Amino acid sequence: RQLAAGESLENILLDRARGFTISTQDPVTGGVHCSIGSESPNDYIVTSTLASQCPSAVGRALGFSLCRLNEKPVSFVTLGDGSVHNAHFWSAYSLARHAQHKRIKCPVVFGISDNGLSISYATQGYVDTLFRDDGLVPLYRVNGSDMLDVYSQTKEAVDYSRRRNAPCVVVYKNLVR
Repeated sequence: RQLAAGESLENILLDRARGFTISTQDPVTGGVHCSIGSESPNDYIVTSTLASQCPSAVGRALGFSLCRLNEKPVSFVTLGDGSVHNAHFWSAYSLARHAQHKRIKCPVVFGISDNGLSISYATQGYVDTLFRDDGLVPLYRVNGSDMLDVYSQTKEAVDYSRRRNAPCVVVYKNLVR
């Protein structure tokens, strides 16, 4: 439809890419995560990740132990703080925790962007109350506006998951959009 309306293929592809990367130049979201819609009434673009990627990430992590690989892969999955309310996330996180409890290999890192916003309300620090380093699944807290902190803490989390074949959580605060 956009091509028929005279929009260039380059602009259409750029707009889609901007939506998938949560760019401030995205004409639909303006850089706001979890948005549905389009400038055109005939196009509907979903840029929301509602945690449905989490179960497959844990499944991959569990499946790694069935393969004979020279490397030790890690499954890395990201979601926003609003998505931690979703059953997909909780079923995946619970399974990863249970695997760790049973000493079953499950090298998965949950990267959670905590910007204090969900789709329809402010989360008001709720992520801080959900995740604590309880000795079973380590928690890494990251200042998202400090690139060195993002790199070092994420690397430490991935290294931990790879070394221990275990899940962990990284919470990114203050991510600049």
